[in-house]
Amino acid sequence: MNISCKNLKISVIICTCNIDKITFTGKLSRDLLISYYAKALCVVFASIDEPFGIVPIESQAAFTPVIATKSGGSLEMVNEGKTGFLIEPNSLDELAERVQYLSQNRDVVEIMGIAGRKFVENNFSWDVATERLFDVFQKFCGSKS
Repeated sequence: MNISCKNLKISVIICTCNIDKITFTGKLSRDLLISYYAKALCVVFASIDEPFGIVPIESQAAFTPVIATKSGGSLEMVNEGKTGFLIEPNSLDELAERVQYLSQNRDVVEIMGIAGRKFVENNFSWDVATERLFDVFQKFCGSKS
């Protein structure tokens, strides 16, 4: 059997955390993706150079904590210890510790999920986006109507 380093690392995390089920789904429809976010213990966003990253926002909108790397847009999208965790890039030990912590502390998962949802509502809702766009127009046009 040919096991790549990537698969070996995943196996190590699964064994370390005593996780008995991880599903790799491939591409999902939008509706199905949202339901998977909502059912997950947490979402791991281990990008090293993603400038923005929609995954943490979608996850938090579904009341699901995020474990993301300390890089790129994740630094602004995940509030360490409140809406999820930020880990060092390529740190499998830290990732495993955080997943295990969440699996053993479901109350923390719920608290982080609620805080994440509030973060998204306060920063990425259509109402907020509209208000920010209106503010930009006011700045450049100079008056309120």
